[in-house]
Amino acid sequence: MLNLILSGDNAVVIALATRKLGSNKRNQAIIIGTAGAVILRIILMLVAIQLLAIPLVKVVGSVLLFYIAYDLVKPNSDTEIDKVKSGNTYAWC
Repeated sequence: MLNLILSGDNAVVIALATRKLGSNKRNQAIIIGTAGAVILRIILMLVAIQLLAIPLVKVVGSVLLFYIAYDLVKPNSDTEIDKVKSGNTYAWC
């Protein structure tokens, strides 16, 4: 239930994707997109449940998450960050 409540971003993506369609086609695209998102979410949830039933998957996943978290917070010795150009506006062009 919480997964469905937090999936409001699907509605935003569907709205952005269908905003330039005609009224009739927009409604059809919204229904197809919503049904596809719900069906895909249910299928992926069932796959995740099956994967979590495999022994040690939670432990391996936890170790990987700790590694990723450490990698994100460790001091970066690369100078790649100095090569990033910053902008002064929100414009994409």
